[in-house]
Amino acid sequence: MDSKQLTAREALELKGSLIYFYGYILITILAVIFQLLAGQNYKTIVISTLMNGIVLSLSFVIYLRKKSGKSAEAFVWSAALCSMLSTLIARYVYALNFDWTYAAESYQLPFSAYVKHTLPRK
Repeated sequence: MDSKQLTAREALELKGSLIYFYGYILITILAVIFQLLAGQNYKTIVISTLMNGIVLSLSFVIYLRKKSGKSAEAFVWSAALCSMLSTLIARYVYALNFDWTYAAESYQLPFSAYVKHTLPRK
């Protein structure tokens, strides 16, 4: 990176992208642990881990691009889309492996979290 001084916003985005990367690593590890404890088959665990790995890769690219001062807008949107789709794909895999009611019951938590954090507050 140049010797240019980062603005407060750029510094915050850089730190935030690194925090997101480490947070998603933690989420991925916890997801694998809970799936193992729940007795999920390894195919289900591998699929969800691969989906999380894609988001992890994108989040690290975002961090590197922000660190070098380049635009990361397309990668940010790609990571957001992949993380939302990974939840839907996981529910589809649950429906295939178990039952559609199991998949439907496990869908409400991520959806409610998404709605809670994206709706504007007054």
